[in-house]
Amino acid sequence: IGPFWGCPIGRDGPDLPAKGSLRHGHGLPDRRAVELVVKSAQSGFKLFTTGSVGSQSLLGLPHLARLRRRYAEKLAVWPMQTGWGLPDAPIVLAEIYPSLFKPSHLIPLTARYPGELYHIPDAVQVRTVCDVIGSAPDSTLARGFECPAGLADAARVAREEGWIFGAELGKTSA
Repeated sequence: IGPFWGCPIGRDGPDLPAKGSLRHGHGLPDRRAVELVVKSAQSGFKLFTTGSVGSQSLLGLPHLARLRRRYAEKLAVWPMQTGWGLPDAPIVLAEIYPSLFKPSHLIPLTARYPGELYHIPDAVQVRTVCDVIGSAPDSTLARGFECPAGLADAARVAREEGWIFGAELGKTSA
């Protein structure tokens, strides 16, 4: 049963339990290596309730595939296609974790981006990550693409699991 889980109580089925603790025998670890570093990140197998990212990921994958086809000559997916290190493609798709950095104060964000809905927590978190990445010096950004020190099986993690951009940088900020 599993690896996916999470649905309204009473809507579970033989392959999709409402709770993660009801899964068994699927043979996959619940958390990726990066989720062991960024402990507040949820499992990608969680499809329902607060903090679930699995359903967002599943719905986003077809759009990302279309982007890859459209910009095939200009686009690279980090670290799956690029490996660890600074990609040389003009367009880089990289996973972010919107809660990685603490949000800026609401008033300055609202003043900088008038008309946006900052009462929506996800909007504030995504804008904060964009602000942090957009204002970081090149040397800091380059470090965000590096292989984390001591990461076991780094080539497999890059190829199969991926990584959250800035996970190592955000550990002190989150």
